[in-house]
Amino acid sequence: MAEGNGVIVVIPDSGIALNQEAFKKDDGTLKVIGLWDQTVPYDGENNPNKYGLGRIYDEDELLEAVFAGERPGYDSSGHGTAVAGIITEQAPEAELLIIKL
Repeated sequence: MAEGNGVIVVIPDSGIALNQEAFKKDDGTLKVIGLWDQTVPYDGENNPNKYGLGRIYDEDELLEAVFAGERPGYDSSGHGTAVAGIITEQAPEAELLIIKL
């Protein structure tokens, strides 16, 4: 497990810049398997979630958004991206769940 295989790391922070190579797997998919952006308005009609807060993206939605040039959960301060980068450096096979606060 030294490489992070089978590990999911939850990062509650300022978001993430998903377009960084550090967050992509060799096959082109993302290491980020989910993102809960609590900073955006809740849209219960189009994107409901049981918490009634923000927007939750699953792995497929995130990959689609990145390919479309969108930036869900964008990290304007860089802190969350830096933290996620350190984690992927130390455990390159770990998967990430991001909570943008």
